[in-house]
Amino acid sequence: MILIVYIFIKRDQIKPFIRSLFTRNLLAAFIILASFGAGIYTYYFLPIIDFLPYKEGNNIPALMKVPEGAEPDVFEHIYELKNKTTSETKKVTDKEYMGQKLWEDENWEVVGEPQTRLVKKGYELKIPDLIISDMDGNNVTEEIINNPYYNFIVVSTDLKKMSPFDLAALDRINTTIRDLSADYNIRAILATASSADEVNYLNDQMELVLETFSVDAVPLKSMVRANPGVMLMLNGNVVKKWSPHNFPSKHELITKYLDKIE
Repeated sequence: MILIVYIFIKRDQIKPFIRSLFTRNLLAAFIILASFGAGIYTYYFLPIIDFLPYKEGNNIPALMKVPEGAEPDVFEHIYELKNKTTSETKKVTDKEYMGQKLWEDENWEVVGEPQTRLVKKGYELKIPDLIISDMDGNNVTEEIINNPYYNFIVVSTDLKKMSPFDLAALDRINTTIRDLSADYNIRAILATASSADEVNYLNDQMELVLETFSVDAVPLKSMVRANPGVMLMLNGNVVKKWSPHNFPSKHELITKYLDKIE
């Protein structure tokens, strides 16, 4: 605030880099339009730049594993000791406890439970929280993310929050995938954080060809910033992502992806 006040006081000394008032107004209008345009595009489609771990080109299984040679978290255990004779108390680390062989000294006893604190943060998984479960609660994460064939993952964090347009888009996505499955070896799932009753109701309305699985809302929001959204995977790799506004036609999916697989 102090710096802003100084700039405000000296505002008469600030000379514009562009002297033409028309050019300045035109540039300001362009910046405003570009700012709103980027926001609107991101809202209706997907972010222009994806900084999340599920971005196109990433290998999901690799981001869920600790790489070889990576350092783990380093913890320290602290013991509280009490002298049986003098009632003196002191705290020592596990290294001091073992190094000084305090465990051999009968005059000292451990009081309560040892405390644990993080000394050094180790390697942090890029995707630590992805768990895909079937409707019976069985963990099928590895089966889904390691599928060697094209895998359409339709994402919906909350089925109840879909607008009529979103529901129509989901029906179109479901129909397109149903048509593709007649001629191509693909797998398609619906990953949602909604309840089984909501999924069953939707299935009655649309006759879903999608296998339904339960996933927590947090990783779903990281997968695709749309409700619904579609993520195309092949052998663990994210190939492409779409919002309900730009999901391609059957012909485009065949020519760009399905017919190009080796």
